[in-house]
Amino acid sequence: MTIFWKMKMEISCRWMHLILKRKKIAPGTWQILSHGDYSYLIEGDDEAILIDSGIGCGSVRKFCEELTGKPVYRMLLTHNHYDHTVNNYLFDVVYMSPKCYEKRWDAMGSMMSVLDVPVDYPVVFLHDGDTINLKGRELQVFNIEEHCSGSLQFLDKKERILFCGDELNGNFF
Repeated sequence: MTIFWKMKMEISCRWMHLILKRKKIAPGTWQILSHGDYSYLIEGDDEAILIDSGIGCGSVRKFCEELTGKPVYRMLLTHNHYDHTVNNYLFDVVYMSPKCYEKRWDAMGSMMSVLDVPVDYPVVFLHDGDTINLKGRELQVFNIEEHCSGSLQFLDKKERILFCGDELNGNFF
């Protein structure tokens, strides 16, 4: 199984441009699809920011920078499951809750031996009520733990979109 996964990842990486797909969902807002998981790209006046880094091959950061023509230094993490965290190392800094940081590789389990990715990168902790300023856009931070301990959600008031990772999936109420 391990050898198969490595071969699949190597083959997939060769075809990155076919794997990473984008869909514009609002002005300055894209849904990025890679290997069945979604990330969201939010564009501000001077930079863009990605919500969840996904598990796809290639550089999701480079893909997003080419899409917007703006730098993407920062990444916001909704929760610590591997399909949201594998590419975190590609960013200058990753914003997450303290609880997600403590358990950021627990969800990887045996996949850590298969996926050779750096596990140490700069982190800034976010808390309920914080605001992420993108110059021209602000994202309000919420901490609603339904799917995973330490989960964060991000509200873009300008476009009226709540980015919630796998939270609020119907089992909440």
